Amino acid sequence: MTTRERTWVERVRAWRDSGVSAREFSSGRGFSSSGLYKWARHLKGSEIAAELTTPRVRMVRVDRVASVPAALVVEVGTARVVVPAGFDAATVEVVLRALSRPAVAGAR
Repeated sequence: MTTRERTWVERVRAWRDSGVSAREFSSGRGFSSSGLYKWARHLKGSEIAAELTTPRVRMVRVDRVASVPAALVVEVGTARVVVPAGFDAATVEVVLRALSRPAVAGAR
């Protein structure tokens, strides 16, 4: 995959993850909504399509936590993970690994 294709794969993926219109997403980012649509169509018809359909984790803010006594609270940046007593260590390890990865440029 070329650098240009990788850039557009990341832009199209971030746009789809954002939930906003192409016009809103492209505003102020140095590319047009028509370019975003063009590349989304181009990439959809190529072998690169798998890059766009690979499941991704989306972090959401939780303002209220269940009133279960927590054995541990882990904060990474602005994310807070409440780990109850009797937690599954492997699951917590996966969550912490995901939180420590850098965000994709342009993703919200």
